[in-house]
Formats: sequence, C-alpha cells, structure tokens
Amino acid sequence: MKFLPILVFCELLNYNIYFGAFRAGSGTLRYEKYFTSIDGENLSRATLVVQSEGFINSLFPVYDSIVSVFHSDSFFTYSYERKISEGKYKDRSRAIYTGDTVYYDDGSKFAISGRSFDPLSLIFFLREKADLDSNLVLNYHVDKRSFKINIRPERIIVKGKKLVKIYLDLRDPKLSKTPGELIYLFEADGERRPLELQFKTSIGVLKARLK
Repeated sequence: MKFLPILVFCELLNYNIYFGAFRAGSGTLRYEKYFTSIDGENLSRATLVVQSEGFINSLFPVYDSIVSVFHSDSFFTYSYERKISEGKYKDRSRAIYTGDTVYYDDGSKFAISGRSFDPLSLIFFLREKADLDSNLVLNYHVDKRSFKINIRPERIIVKGKKLVKIYLDLRDPKLSKTPGELIYLFEADGERRPLELQFKTSIGVLKARLK
C-alpha cells in the first residue's frame, strides 16, 4: 500500500507571455506532487492558466486553462482537461487515459500504443526523470491525436548560465494542426525549472518566459 506524505509539495511558476517581441499576457504553472491517491497509486497534478492582458486583451481576449493529472512515479497521464476561451471561440474537453485507450467525455475513444504523455505531464517528466543528454521517442496523446514524439536535448550556455534546450519535433502535419518544433528551455542543474516554453500557434509563436 502506498501512503501520501503529510505535506503535499506545491510549486507555482509565473510567466510573462509574448507573441514575438510584444508582451501579450501572463501565465501560471502550478505543480502539486502527490496531491491524491487512487487505487493505491499516487497522482500528481499540473495546472497551466494563460490569459491575455492590456491592448491584446481588448482586441482578442484569451483565457485558457489545462489540467493534467498524471502518475507520480512514471508521469504517464491519468486525465487531461482543457478549457479554451479565445475571442468568440469556446471549447472544453476532458479525457481519461486507461491502458491502451483514451476516453473522452463526448463518448469518443482513441487507441494509444501504451501509456502516453500529454503536454504538461511531459514537461515534468523531462524535468524530473529524463536523461537530458540523449534523444528520446515517447508516446504522446493530446486533443484526440496519438503519435510518437521525437525529443532532442541540447546543452547550451546563455549569459554564463548552463541550460538545456529541448526540441519537440512536430513537423509532420499529420501530428499537429500547426506543424513545427516546440522548444522548452530548462535550467541544466539544481531544480531544472522550465525557464521558457515556446509554442507555435496559428497566429505566430507564443513564448512563456519565467518571471
């Protein structure tokens, strides 16, 4: 039997959001390790909230949130919930990852080749468990799409600081609605915090940069 710790580790990371060189809003990434237990297995939770601010908000208001619940030891996804509010577009979905199948709340289901990661569980797997000196190929499922994702880490030095730059290859148009490479920038040592997350969207490159 597994027991939960008395105190749940909780980390809150605050980001500035940029489109190109222009600051467009803010974001928070909250990580709760061992926040609950189901069937004797510890689960962790990560919550990402992104919202537009200022002039950008007056033109195109955005308030998006993603909640990932994943197995604390393996970081494989248990559930994934997405709420999108971008201008007039609204969408909400929730999925449960069970064995080799992902079940959505609209009744649809999708096969996966073994346990998979989602965008948030992958961040914390790379931060805490991955060997950041070797290329990886991992199972990935998000928004009713299953595929293998290629991950290439590169150690770099920026302003005297040792960092790890991680490329997530989504250049195949069958894999992504906005094909390209996602880029994560981590501290190389210590807490290995995610310093910057870059995402390619339909209207440009979005960057979340740690404050």
